Amino acid sequence: MDEPFSSLDALTREEMQDLLLNIWKETHLTIVLITHNIEEAVFLGQKIFVMSASPGTIIKEIDNSLAGDYSARGKMEFLEMCNSLRLGLRGRDEHAPKKLNP
Repeated sequence: MDEPFSSLDALTREEMQDLLLNIWKETHLTIVLITHNIEEAVFLGQKIFVMSASPGTIIKEIDNSLAGDYSARGKMEFLEMCNSLRLGLRGRDEHAPKKLNP
C-alpha cells in the first residue's frame, strides 16, 4: 500500500489506521505500507525500514514493539520513537530543512 491515508484529515486517518490494524489482526496477512508519516509508521509498523532519499535504499531496519498498541499514541515511548526517527532522518537527509538563524 503506497501512502493510502496521506490525503485524509488527521482523525479520519487514525480511524483508517485502526481499521487496517483490525483487518491485519483478523487475517494475519503481511502488509507492506509505504508512508512519509512518522507517527503512522510507528503506530502500524512491526518493522520500520528507513530509506535514503536517492537512490532509494534501505539504510536502517527497526523492530518496533509499539506497533498495533491502540494506547501507544499517548505513551512517552511512542513520542520518543517518533522523535528518534525524525532526528535520524534529518541527520541523514541533505534535503531536510536547515535551522534558521534568528
